[in-house]
Amino acid sequence: MSSAAWMAANLVYRPLAAKSFRLLHVSSGEGSQPIYASLRHADLSDDQRPRYETISYAWGDPTPVAEILVNDQLLLVPANTETVLKWVRHVDRERVPWIDAVCINQVDIHERSAQVVCMGGIYSGSSCNLVFLGMLEEDMTFRVLETIDDINQDASSDTDDFRSLGATLSNNGASLKWSATPFAFKVDRDAEIALLELPLLRRLWVLQEVALAPRNVALLGSIELELLDVLRAIRWDQYKEWNIKLSPAATAGRSCGSRLFEFVDREHGWYAGSSVNISDLIQCGHIFEKTQLRDGVYATAGLLSRDQVSNLRPDYTKPLAEVLAIATRSAIEESRNLWLFRDINHRDDDLDSGGIPSWAVRVDREWDGGVDGDGLPGDHGRSYTPAGVYPIDREDANLTILHVQGIIVGSVDEVTPPLRNEFGQFCTFCILLKGFCKAKAGLCDVSFRAVAEALIAGDRPDGTRADNRDIDAAQEFFTYLSEPREPAESARAEHEAAASCYFGHASNRCMFLNEGGKPGLGPRVMRKGDTVAALHGAPFPVVLRSDLQGRHQLVGPAYLQGIVHCEVEAIFHAMRDRETVFELR
Repeated sequence: MSSAAWMAANLVYRPLAAKSFRLLHVSSGEGSQPIYASLRHADLSDDQRPRYETISYAWGDPTPVAEILVNDQLLLVPANTETVLKWVRHVDRERVPWIDAVCINQVDIHERSAQVVCMGGIYSGSSCNLVFLGMLEEDMTFRVLETIDDINQDASSDTDDFRSLGATLSNNGASLKWSATPFAFKVDRDAEIALLELPLLRRLWVLQEVALAPRNVALLGSIELELLDVLRAIRWDQYKEWNIKLSPAATAGRSCGSRLFEFVDREHGWYAGSSVNISDLIQCGHIFEKTQLRDGVYATAGLLSRDQVSNLRPDYTKPLAEVLAIATRSAIEESRNLWLFRDINHRDDDLDSGGIPSWAVRVDREWDGGVDGDGLPGDHGRSYTPAGVYPIDREDANLTILHVQGIIVGSVDEVTPPLRNEFGQFCTFCILLKGFCKAKAGLCDVSFRAVAEALIAGDRPDGTRADNRDIDAAQEFFTYLSEPREPAESARAEHEAAASCYFGHASNRCMFLNEGGKPGLGPRVMRKGDTVAALHGAPFPVVLRSDLQGRHQLVGPAYLQGIVHCEVEAIFHAMRDRETVFELR
């Protein structure tokens, strides 16, 4: 931060007392007229504090380049902040919003940490939250509004005026459902993409803001509408046409918008009538965009109870590795299982670079479909703490070390390169995998059917468990693709869609064979010689890598036939004399 910025901040901001925050009193104006405003302190504990609104928006480039006049002093703010203030100010009277880039002294890291703690009270205590979606061309704006209306009418028709919406979208909040049929009407795809690509949908801070606000009004340019209508349309679109290909930005926007819906719809959303746990918020940190690396943990802390947040109090001076380790450990201790390990996605040099514990979920970065795999399937709705209590406490507890108990069930004998989500690459992958199986067949029994089951990770595309017919179909398709032939051009699109549908879990993962020839699906960074283990508290096996000191790195979750969908418990019962403690670093 430049010395000029520090000087300007010192002139504009007075220190805040505990539980105090600033409100921005914005003078009337219109068009390109400059922003004139004043900052005044308010107290969260004061029932007589002024009526105010909050603003949710996408920062964009956080560099302070735009000038506004605050307390008769020039203050530099991000360009998007100035734009939003010009859009929401009244023409004929003062407006009193709370907006983070101005109401928090951004050059004071200690104040930022303290104000993040207060944001739950700030948003829940507002009269309304103004959600600035962004601006589109006038014609596209109305096409987007029409598309939102069309999709919501379809949802209303299919769910008895939304009465059965929650039951249609999920299995009692345990797992998502997917429609077997697409829309019966033609969706305006350009309008759909224009909506889904709006940057605000992908901003992590927005999740906490819209979940806490008593009401959310969306602003699309000068048009106002209920944010719930926007998010419900996005969620229904995801449910109906989950397998269509969109741009990366639209794909991320739909995923994030659907997650926002689960928090905002207090009657039908995933969290309707239930509390939020730390694991839920860590998973959100994966898919949303962040300005600061630590925001992956801190940007949603306002949704947690006082007891939950005790170990996660925002502190932007803490090392990133410590923040991620504390968040992951807190989630594990709260849930008392290792379900969160399904979100471990190491990239090529993560395990060699050190610093971040291998078992810590990397919520400091966004999920990238080009290198990261989707979470492997498992069974929700039950506890994974067989034959003992988890976690294992040690007196010499080190924040970067996690002790887990389990059984070694095999080692990696052969491993393919990671599969990329491209049809040509998939055919090459199948041919290579078939060659591995044939080479191994002379030493042990390798089943192509088991290979096909591993490729689909034992699941149907809709997330339900595959039956024999599904596995037979996957085997037939795998066998077909493993023959070195080029499909006819007329059939290529159909084959690509089928490959994506059948083998989505395999994208950005490796296939492996253990020493007994049993096939599995594992993380992209696994290698020959790694260990496969079943852990107490995990509904799936994991791949571990040992070091010279006898410690292990968590390479990632895996699928191995016979050690998923709760068969883990049977493994522990049969092999309890082989249990050991793994020291994960």
